[in-house]
Amino acid sequence: MNLSVASNVMKQINTKVGGTSIKMRMPEFMTKNQVMVIGIDVCHAGGESIVGFTATTDDLFTQYYSNIIL
Repeated sequence: MNLSVASNVMKQINTKVGGTSIKMRMPEFMTKNQVMVIGIDVCHAGGESIVGFTATTDDLFTQYYSNIIL
């Protein structure tokens, strides 16, 4: 296993157990108010659509809820 693969596996394990791998400095208005970052995407393939949804669940924007709707 090379170093890049091992690093990615460790980041994924850290995230799964509730750790924080990346932390960004947010604008002041986001840290002083209750803010939730939401992302939605829709893919249309033939007669079917797939919706992806994600939203932050903590004050540091490092924990997420996600769901796929088929």
